[in-house]
Amino acid sequence: MNILCLNTAFDKANIALEYEGKTFYKETDACCKHSENLLLEVEKLFENAKKETENSNDVIKNLDVISVVVGPGSFTGLRISIATAKGLLAVFPNIKCVAINSLELIAYSSTKIEKTAVINGLSGFYFLAQYNDKKETSAPKMISKEETAVLLKRMAQSRPKKLFHRFDDTNAGIGCVVRYLGSMGRPVSAGEISQFMNV
Repeated sequence: MNILCLNTAFDKANIALEYEGKTFYKETDACCKHSENLLLEVEKLFENAKKETENSNDVIKNLDVISVVVGPGSFTGLRISIATAKGLLAVFPNIKCVAINSLELIAYSSTKIEKTAVINGLSGFYFLAQYNDKKETSAPKMISKEETAVLLKRMAQSRPKKLFHRFDDTNAGIGCVVRYLGSMGRPVSAGEISQFMNV
């Protein structure tokens, strides 16, 4: 399966491509200037894949799935990757699209069975969801800094072992997006992406 994954939810953009059994990855740190870099980096990734696989066909024409992270995250960043995915799907309507929640992505990048994914939503709020293995046990929600502190303290008391898996957004796309698709992804159409963001 040939998969292109786009994540511009955070300061750094992650682009992963699984093509003909090989995985290609690019991370850009452009101080949130994803609109200037995303398509250029996707094109470079396609060129690298074409060279490494010695396939003369256009990579985009052979894609089976485009996955896109739909948040929570940077509102502008999310709009860029979602609009890019929608544009590609408009030209190549046979490609399937998979929407990925940032909290699920974080949880999936951890090897722990029970996990709580937390993203700083700024302005004193946090996005949070809990997972057991790969199943969501509490729906994503936004809570205050104070509520987050109480919840994490309660969790630390009930689970004396190492509580936190440090998540750095730089590892959000390193292969875990591709692995994620096989076990948690759900197909959506280009039109349905608009339900996640007004693009």
